[in-house]
Amino acid sequence: MRDYEHLERAEAAEGGPSLPVPVEPPPPPPGVHVPAPSFRPILAAAALMVVFYGLVFGGWLLLAGIVVLVIVLAGWLRDARREYLAVEAADRTGHLESGARAGYPTGTIVVSLLIVAAAVVVDAGILPPRSAVGGEPGASPVPSLGPRAVRRARAPRRSRAPAPPSPLPT
Repeated sequence: MRDYEHLERAEAAEGGPSLPVPVEPPPPPPGVHVPAPSFRPILAAAALMVVFYGLVFGGWLLLAGIVVLVIVLAGWLRDARREYLAVEAADRTGHLESGARAGYPTGTIVVSLLIVAAAVVVDAGILPPRSAVGGEPGASPVPSLGPRAVRRARAPRRSRAPAPPSPLPT
């Protein structure tokens, strides 16, 4: 019936109600290894989402998604290796040290956000600005028809109406 056996009751000052205080959970029984909680699977899912956005929108977003996915999976692999070495040491010594609670991988999150933001900016054409083929940066993206069409466009238009009859007899 006790749902909160893992909480100790602190004695409140001056006879008030007691407050729950979280306590470090006991280590698992001998021979049982429980992996530590990790934030990396959520980051891997977000990186995979960026990869799929890159498949739809193409360009730099796809490359950024792949780079972020590789970074996240490498961090996850590093964490798993560290944990495996701790379990191997516990098999030799007979005692598994419960490591400190894993924090958020803030460095990975910041780097991933910067890479994805840079890819979105480049893919959208904000930096560097997109230019027309063979044109100057910031020029109109309308394709050119060639120098002949440009000369024709600049020349004054001739009237195609029939010429008036001449007043002189022929």
